[in-house]
Amino acid sequence: MGRRRKAWLLNATGKKNNYRAGGTYPGYYVSWNDYDLRGRRINRSRHFNKLTHAREFVRRHNAKRDLGDIDRVIPINTLDASIEFINGLSTLSDETIRLYSNAIHQFAEWLGDPLVCEIGRIEIDSFIAHKMSEASESTTAKHCRSLKRFFNWCVKNNYAAANPIGLATTLPRNDLVRKKPRISDAAFTKLLKALDTPDRRLAVQLAATTGLDRGVITRLSHADIDFDARQFNLMRFKISRPVYPYVHDALVKPLRLRVARVPVGQPLLQGLHHQGGAQDWWKKAVSSAGLASLRFVDLRTYAANWLRSILGDFEAQKILGHSRPDVTAKHYYQTNPESQRLISKRSLPGTATRRGTRKTSSGDKRA
Repeated sequence: MGRRRKAWLLNATGKKNNYRAGGTYPGYYVSWNDYDLRGRRINRSRHFNKLTHAREFVRRHNAKRDLGDIDRVIPINTLDASIEFINGLSTLSDETIRLYSNAIHQFAEWLGDPLVCEIGRIEIDSFIAHKMSEASESTTAKHCRSLKRFFNWCVKNNYAAANPIGLATTLPRNDLVRKKPRISDAAFTKLLKALDTPDRRLAVQLAATTGLDRGVITRLSHADIDFDARQFNLMRFKISRPVYPYVHDALVKPLRLRVARVPVGQPLLQGLHHQGGAQDWWKKAVSSAGLASLRFVDLRTYAANWLRSILGDFEAQKILGHSRPDVTAKHYYQTNPESQRLISKRSLPGTATRRGTRKTSSGDKRA
């Protein structure tokens, strides 16, 4: 029974033919047959970036089937494994993929690109201490979460025997939440004036009225806008769910001008990509406006509170793409200045005069 489950390189070379294009798919493919509990055959395959890794998988797979379970992992460098890992994240948003890629590459560069199977407690502790010295604890925790998922993937693919993140002596706290800054109308107006191009001003206005992510706004195309319904038809890849935010009347005209000007197939708004470090257009704008701690994602908080004050929790939850209204209230609640005004109109408890009692000019109280 072990013989019929043996693995082999596809087409003896590992190359998968692309008959329509007349070429081959990139990478190398390993195929093998498996069987379910009813004895039905299941065809399986797996992709590798390097031929040596594909051949090693075939050798190990066949050794396990013929000789029993051999506790042996496939040696692979961290950066080579990260390429395969990132290629498998194509369904996630660009921001999420960039987060994973940055965390893994910083880890590999700090340690000198070691083999995944050789990473242990000492290496993890060294990287955590390095990150804590140059970044906040919440940022370090975010990197550790990315590395944990990466090493879980490595264990599943026989690149590591165990996840080394669990061996760390001290891990950063995972329950740290950055306090979202409050954006007043005056500060928002100042931010718009600090932006240097019309496309960037329009992007910030869209984010502040719809709650869309920077990556979604960057990819906006002709097909994403329904001018008749005055709304967007978009897919938020972070949650794999469609959202239909409304387009404010004041933004319809500039959006129409860009649809008429930009060729089909190109993004409607230009110059929104990350430019790195202090040269990023967003960092330069918030610094000029005196809002250095403000992030683009904080505009989603601004939009959530703006939508909740106009439409209520239920409608705002649908536009933002949350599963329930209480999720919107939990993550994007900020005090309303109008609430403070209503509270101040009431008398301070214990100082109000009794109803029906008044003072005369002579100071005598009469009922």
